[in-house]
Amino acid sequence: MNKLKRLLKRLLAAGIATAEEKAEVKTLFAALEAEDQKEVKADVEAVKALAEESDEGDDDEDEDEDEDLDEKGLEDLIHASIQSEMKNLKPNPKLAKSIAKGVSAGLADVMDQRSKAFGGGATVEFDAEGFKRFAEAAKKGEKAEFTVELKGVSLRNQKSIAKGLNEMLKQFYQKDSPGDPADLGFINETVEGEWPTAELEPGINAAPKREPFIEELVTVGNITSNLDAWIEKTNQEGQVLPVAELAKLPKKSWEFARRTAEVKKVGAYAKYSAEMAEDLPSLVSEIQNYLVEDARLAVDEQLLSGDGEGENLVGILENATDFVAGDFAGAVKEANRFDVIEAAVNQVVVALHRPTHVVVHPTDRAKMRLSKGADGHYVLPPFIMADGTVISGVRVVTNVGIGVGKFLVGDFTKSSVKYRRRLTLAFSNSDDDDFTRDRFTVKATVRLVQRVKGNDYEAFVYGDFNTAITALDES
Repeated sequence: MNKLKRLLKRLLAAGIATAEEKAEVKTLFAALEAEDQKEVKADVEAVKALAEESDEGDDDEDEDEDEDLDEKGLEDLIHASIQSEMKNLKPNPKLAKSIAKGVSAGLADVMDQRSKAFGGGATVEFDAEGFKRFAEAAKKGEKAEFTVELKGVSLRNQKSIAKGLNEMLKQFYQKDSPGDPADLGFINETVEGEWPTAELEPGINAAPKREPFIEELVTVGNITSNLDAWIEKTNQEGQVLPVAELAKLPKKSWEFARRTAEVKKVGAYAKYSAEMAEDLPSLVSEIQNYLVEDARLAVDEQLLSGDGEGENLVGILENATDFVAGDFAGAVKEANRFDVIEAAVNQVVVALHRPTHVVVHPTDRAKMRLSKGADGHYVLPPFIMADGTVISGVRVVTNVGIGVGKFLVGDFTKSSVKYRRRLTLAFSNSDDDDFTRDRFTVKATVRLVQRVKGNDYEAFVYGDFNTAITALDES
């Protein structure tokens, strides 16, 4: 499926396909299941309609000749686009010079982005001074020349690049007021009246987000239906006792119940234009990455704190047992966070479970590690590893998802996460009016279920540090 999507994306971006490529699309499409075929059918039909490119001409000499012809055609195309627009500009030598710089940078940018899209090393060298003379001559209806030199451009990509450059020029000149520097897309105004182009730094600056962590702690598997079911022992009667010879054995009996947990879907979609896909493929890639990251984070939040209402999963906290001081109530001198964790670990252990992890906010672990004795020296209890990563033999995990002042201790193997469908990205240009707007939709979806069995609720203990400290502290 992914191979077909990548092939479709590349061919649609190029606007042309060989007979062999079309045959490959047909073969890959036929191998898909009916449900998956629906997802890519529109793109497959679009590829079928593309003009076919001949694969002949492998001879190096012939290829070089074709390259020269294609390059000349591209240059003529650029000349015609610019000349038709320049005649509409008011005579302004400074403006012509600025336009030369802006178009030069614009062409270079388009070439660079298209080079990345095709995985090549294409570059463009643009004669800005020659273009200045060309622009001034064009305004007077006179002939002039300027050069556009392409490097590292294969025959296969020439037509696509020519189309992209021409569209860029149209967008550049089709402004409400071409004589207004503020409306020239690739040009930025300075005090001196020059408009240098900005160099676009790779990647996007975004606010940091917490990392998912629950899936790393729990038991993970797959499920082949939309319902997770299990049998649970709910009650028992009778005892196993020592008996005399020939005496009747005591009777034992149990009650069982069938429990279920429903698979839920988590997802979202985003849209981007075909122009963005062609001219800024790195940005589109970032958008897709953001969608994946946000989907993973949404799943993590559900696994931790989903309330089970509506389409929400039942998170661990929903079934966790509240912290109870028990025998430690009012019995701990100068109780602190370490004491609370130790008491919570004990609560899980006496419930006959084996805790695997302690989850706290980074701020709370920092407060624990900053604990000092009366003389000001740092103190860690003997049951704590020197770096604070293990308490009473239980590994400490920090994550902002738990919230400041909260703690969760548990045997995380008792939480089972099963995937009906792993996190999947799907693309289409047929959503709503995407086709007529030349736009794409990408969606990220995942189907999964999480459950903690009823007899395992006590494997998790959740509480508030301040409340727990008050309960433990010696009166």
